[in-house]
Amino acid sequence: MIGFVRKWCAKRLLDRAERFLEAGSLEQAADCAREALSMDSVSRPALMVLGMAQFRMEQFSDAAETFEAALEADPGNEVAKVHMAMACARSAKWDKAAAAVDDLARREKGAARSDAAAGTRQQSEPDAAAPRPHARSVAEMIREGDWQGLCEVSEAALRKNPSNPNALMQLGMALYRLGQTERSLETYDKALACVKSEQDKAVVAFNRATVLMQVGRWEQSSRSFESLAGLPDDIRGKIRLENVLYNLAFCYRKRQMIRMALAAYERLDDLSPNYRDVDRCLRSLRVPLAARAAVPDDETGTVRCGGCNRNLPLGATFCNGCGWSASSEEHAAVRLES
Repeated sequence: MIGFVRKWCAKRLLDRAERFLEAGSLEQAADCAREALSMDSVSRPALMVLGMAQFRMEQFSDAAETFEAALEADPGNEVAKVHMAMACARSAKWDKAAAAVDDLARREKGAARSDAAAGTRQQSEPDAAAPRPHARSVAEMIREGDWQGLCEVSEAALRKNPSNPNALMQLGMALYRLGQTERSLETYDKALACVKSEQDKAVVAFNRATVLMQVGRWEQSSRSFESLAGLPDDIRGKIRLENVLYNLAFCYRKRQMIRMALAAYERLDDLSPNYRDVDRCLRSLRVPLAARAAVPDDETGTVRCGGCNRNLPLGATFCNGCGWSASSEEHAAVRLES
């Protein structure tokens, strides 16, 4: 009976830790994860939440130890392996970082050999219609989460042309996912200075606002989304007004500007009634407002994370658990004018 109660308490604490992590409340997430681990010391999910929180708080040495513990509990956890390598590198634990990277490389090579053996062609001549081997595209790197690779490719392009707006935007995206938020924002600022058209400026501004939102800078991000929402459709160009309004409303909710959030959702509902979870978002605000009650902040929506596949918080378009953002995928193939 005691064991059951401990597991139940650990699960409740883990749920709270995950919600705190998703909301960007990193210290609370870490505290709840530690409490969960005090009841279940080998809980792999709790170790991952704690490691992610420590990593995002730039406590890289602690994060490296936590991810190492997660790997002891689950040796096949590649997410933990990647983050352990990055945390070790940033805490100058070069030997451990190199060993983790080498292990990942061996796994990739092993998988590639298995795939090659399974798909060996019967004919000796290559298929004329088959594409020639080539480096992965930017879209493929984003889809596969190879942020270090995208960072290196972007920096190589910038060495040739420091004003390449596409490389700057891709580098900004990669730096955020590698935990370098300030460098990411500075890179987006450089991209804004390099792009020529107002439509391209809107794309960069949207991505920059998304980073601000993901790190919980709600006031700055809402101001950016407000500016984008006020642009004429032809100037906003490649950025859908629906995406802007949905993110703007979420920022207002986080700032407890409930009537402003409701107004943004209502405008979105008039524009596109079936967009994401807009109907549920409206209900979640209208009922508490009518009853003069607090708006719940822990509801889960139907939108799933494109990285870890779990349901996102109601109204969110990004995942604080793994760093995935809908805008990263939507704008992966967007080309800016040089």
